[in-house]
Amino acid sequence: VKLRPEDATPVSSLNLSLLLHTSEETKLYDVLEVFQAGYSHMAAIYDKSVQFQGAVQLEPPGNAVALGILTMEDVIEELIKSQIADECEVISESGESSGSEAVSSDALPADVPAGSATLASSTLRLPRKKQKRGLVQVLRTVSELSPLAHGAVGAP
Repeated sequence: VKLRPEDATPVSSLNLSLLLHTSEETKLYDVLEVFQAGYSHMAAIYDKSVQFQGAVQLEPPGNAVALGILTMEDVIEELIKSQIADECEVISESGESSGSEAVSSDALPADVPAGSATLASSTLRLPRKKQKRGLVQVLRTVSELSPLAHGAVGAP
């Protein structure tokens, strides 16, 4: 293990992945298109009352609090209607996955907003400049193809 407490390595020194933002009403296939482009494999999900300017966006919407995190694995599991077991999960006989249990807000640190969900680790790390430039192009393409892109998701 190369990480040592005495080094006090800040999170800012890591190659951080982009976090996309979308409404709970966004169609799974729209999110999957963006995930498949390879720029991010996770998105923060917001209540349907939060205004969006397309199917998926790069910036969080104002002061809204995310309901949770959606990963590429979550989308694929829903589309194939089957759990994907990896090296960190144990599937019980009832089909429940040990890795998909929600964390009680009582168990979260005081500075984490209530309603936040646990993060999954299925992300793709690319250089930031390439990520942002490429992702904007991908989002523009998805926006042109997506019926959700002609107005804000969740808008009346």
